[in-house]
Amino acid sequence: MAHTVGWVNLTPALDLLKAEHELLPTLFYHWLNDSLSRWFRVFNVQEARWRWESWNEMREEDEAERKEECEREGVPYEPGEQLDEPRLPECIGEMRRGKLPDVLDLARSSNAAGLIRAAEHLNRVSRRACCPRFDTQDREDLFPDSEAPVPLTALAFGEHDVITEFLNMELDSAGQVETEPWPILKMDGTDPRSIRKAFRCANVALDTLEAASRTLSLVPGFEAMVGHNPYGV
Repeated sequence: MAHTVGWVNLTPALDLLKAEHELLPTLFYHWLNDSLSRWFRVFNVQEARWRWESWNEMREEDEAERKEECEREGVPYEPGEQLDEPRLPECIGEMRRGKLPDVLDLARSSNAAGLIRAAEHLNRVSRRACCPRFDTQDREDLFPDSEAPVPLTALAFGEHDVITEFLNMELDSAGQVETEPWPILKMDGTDPRSIRKAFRCANVALDTLEAASRTLSLVPGFEAMVGHNPYGV
């Protein structure tokens, strides 16, 4: 279930920011999502949409078979459950390119300013180093039978929205094999430069985690989880 993964309902924060300036929800969401995704797996709209596409294909096949069966047996056909395609709220747009305005001038209240300041700090911290990326061959060689890494957190837009629905589906089917560790930091133990680089990456990952915890603690209604998920924030 979703309570085994740290997750947050962002709607209260987005509503607060939207009331101050139309640009703030976009900045807050992308700074939060992009910063965490640089270092950890985040179950977000994009991941939920990938799962929705697979689920929808299987559902269409199952519904076609069930409809044919109902016609053969002469009983009424009633369509099964349909889940909406995961989408970002309308208040979240594309991230602007180039120089941004002074965002703290856009946030009038102390609560909105605190959220934006924390998210902007998180964005800066996460960019202090680049997380090493494994290509497809690396994964096939090192983790041929592993499941996807446990998400650090899920960014949802309601207590029981479609994102948490698909997160539940993933977690319900998880545990068949070992999960892939993440983040994975490459290091050549014989090369001091490689060792220093790996430890620097580890420090940035931990600092990102700390900054994310601070940011989420400012989201109205957010309650940090204790004792459930070792990857949780």
